[in-house]
Amino acid sequence: MSAHEDLIEAIKDAPRRKGTVAFFDLDRTLIADYSGLGLLREQLAGKQLSMLDALQLAVVAATAARGRLAFEDAMGASAMMLEGQSEQAMRELAQRAFRKHWHAAIYPEGYDLVLAHRQRGHRIAIVSSATRYQIEPIASELGIQDIVCTELEVADGRFTGALQGRPCWGAQKLEAARRYLEQHKLAARSAWFYTDAHEDLPLLEQVGHPVALNPDAKLTTVARRRGWPSARFTSRTR
Repeated sequence: MSAHEDLIEAIKDAPRRKGTVAFFDLDRTLIADYSGLGLLREQLAGKQLSMLDALQLAVVAATAARGRLAFEDAMGASAMMLEGQSEQAMRELAQRAFRKHWHAAIYPEGYDLVLAHRQRGHRIAIVSSATRYQIEPIASELGIQDIVCTELEVADGRFTGALQGRPCWGAQKLEAARRYLEQHKLAARSAWFYTDAHEDLPLLEQVGHPVALNPDAKLTTVARRRGWPSARFTSRTR
């Protein structure tokens, strides 16, 4: 039996109750890509960003990836570039990105996991550092209504260039998940969390069912050491 099949069986053996939630990360967990790339392609194609803006974003992303820039600062820099742009135009652009890039990147195994949890009566939520404009089309395809994410500030239908609160990343993702659990009167000990990233360790360490999906090198090591379930999907290319 494959690791993916083991996960499905573990979900089937879980209690059938609405007091359980399955949290899913997005990028490299439910989809075999980074959703920001598809959005960037469509922003360039739709001339919502200039090539100079795109190059600046690339520098910011590379600097953050090397640990030389805080993730919050990187997200703030990205938000600033949207100042004055229409939120509705962003939603339409995200739909194009979904049709052209994200739909084909959804892991079939991800569909299976979501369906298995739904059949057990569990709540399902995407918890991601991405914005809701990236998440909503994918969540809709998967039949997921609950989204916990990085929010962009909007006033009179246009982006202000600022974040609304702090990015849903690292320790802040844990805090956002805690607020969700409190709001819905759910217990962390019965929650599941699927992610590929070692940055999500704060939340992984708090849920009763941590799962490493397509884990990066650091999370692979941690999951092996702690005996956490792990699976790697090969049905989609990176």
